[in-house]
Amino acid sequence: MKVLLLLIPLSLFGFCRETAEVGAKLVYWKPIDANDHYATIWQAPDQSDLGERRFLKPHYNWGWQVDARWILPECDLVSAFNVTSIVFHSRDSKGSTGLFIDDVGNEFVEGVARISSKQKYVSGDLETGLRFLERLTLRLEFLAGVRYSFLVTKRDNRATSSVPVGVNTRKGTSTFSGAGPRIHLSFAGVELLPNTTFTLHTAAALLIGRRKLTASESNTIRYDFEVGNQLRETVPVPDLDLRVQIQYSVCSALVSLTGEVGYELRHYFLPLYQPEPVSIEAPVPRTKRLGFAGPYAALRIGF
Repeated sequence: MKVLLLLIPLSLFGFCRETAEVGAKLVYWKPIDANDHYATIWQAPDQSDLGERRFLKPHYNWGWQVDARWILPECDLVSAFNVTSIVFHSRDSKGSTGLFIDDVGNEFVEGVARISSKQKYVSGDLETGLRFLERLTLRLEFLAGVRYSFLVTKRDNRATSSVPVGVNTRKGTSTFSGAGPRIHLSFAGVELLPNTTFTLHTAAALLIGRRKLTASESNTIRYDFEVGNQLRETVPVPDLDLRVQIQYSVCSALVSLTGEVGYELRHYFLPLYQPEPVSIEAPVPRTKRLGFAGPYAALRIGF
């Protein structure tokens, strides 16, 4: 009975004036990649058909986020912290009775092209700022702080040829680890419906970190060879975030419960190398954009 009394709203209008809030978020995102073409395949031996360009298609995967916020109502000072983690898996394959060419120009006849990919994303934000313009149906927050991000892409591209007989294997792992300043602006439409808040979040960061590549290639089709290389450099990586959310809150004098659903987009500009070896066919390392997008649901408790 005491718990139920705590959850009885004091009013149908007005904001919850919590001073601390903790929450957990379940995300359902997929990666937004560029340059994930891995083979062009012809089924006709004489290439009389148009050919099919094969791409590694991204898939949705589950991830999580935990966060906390502290608010000083006397001066509307806001501090926030969050950690996000998600892992993506993708794979594809296609057989050919004719010619097929991989993404760097190696030619094979009558075989199978396969690719598998794994991506991992971890980030953390620490921010502080002000909540202002809290008037009736409008609330504005401006926060500044730091973001840390760790990104990994692993790729295994394998071509098995029947004419001539052999296997070409190209493996690579690219990582980026960096941190930098971040600004975060949110616009909230409060109580447009009873106990409901609509919020638009925009944020930008400039990360400075290390971009690395470890890759290898082995080929037993026309001749035996194996190459391996490692690259690393310090690079700036811009990062943009966009989030739209709807919150429904139930408040009492001691506690508030908030349910939240929304859609989020995070985009990093050229944080990684394309996870492939640097060889005669591909003498210059390629870089790739990387982003994530999808819906999410969250539950928060305020005190």
